[in-house]
Amino acid sequence: MTITPQHQPQFLTVTEVAQLFRLSYASIWRRVQEGVIPSVKIGTRVLIERAEAERMIAEGRRPTKQHQAKQATGDDPAPPAALA
Repeated sequence: MTITPQHQPQFLTVTEVAQLFRLSYASIWRRVQEGVIPSVKIGTRVLIERAEAERMIAEGRRPTKQHQAKQATGDDPAPPAALA
């Protein structure tokens, strides 16, 4: 089944984001766990908003507010590794 632009889902799975970013599932999953890629958990599924994934691609890697807060408090002084 081909997804046309008007029928694209609002949320993507970790696997779909990995394909979109051309990275491994493990790379995307690790960044979700670190809070670098914002996500929502519904039941056992972890989903990433398509618009957020597309923004990250368009703007380049940027940390989430949660990650920025950790950096500000010194809990995580090093910036996260780049996505690509």
